[in-house]
Amino acid sequence: MELHADLKAITNELTDAVDALAATSNGVADGNRQKIADAAKKILSAVQQPETRWMEHLVELGEIGAVHIFQVWEAFALIPDGEGGVSYAELAEKLDADVSMIGIVPSLLPTLPL
Repeated sequence: MELHADLKAITNELTDAVDALAATSNGVADGNRQKIADAAKKILSAVQQPETRWMEHLVELGEIGAVHIFQVWEAFALIPDGEGGVSYAELAEKLDADVSMIGIVPSLLPTLPL
């Protein structure tokens, strides 16, 4: 029953922050966006199983490493915006890298147009 009470309290915090945000003229006042984000994090923390949190942290670490590698290689500049994208082989050729190495990074960054 403690989880239920905690979630009710957090959802009340969330509702109050959303209402306060909606009451502002431009929707960007007084840290209400941060209050909303904090409440959302509290909800996730309350309902997630510990092993789920660990898996998410591991994925985030992989994403950080993948972004770092692509930044060092300046690979982001070689990936076109919009439709079309670029193949792993094309990107590997442009970077003078092994295709198997290029293929690892997008699996960690699924929003890249590769």
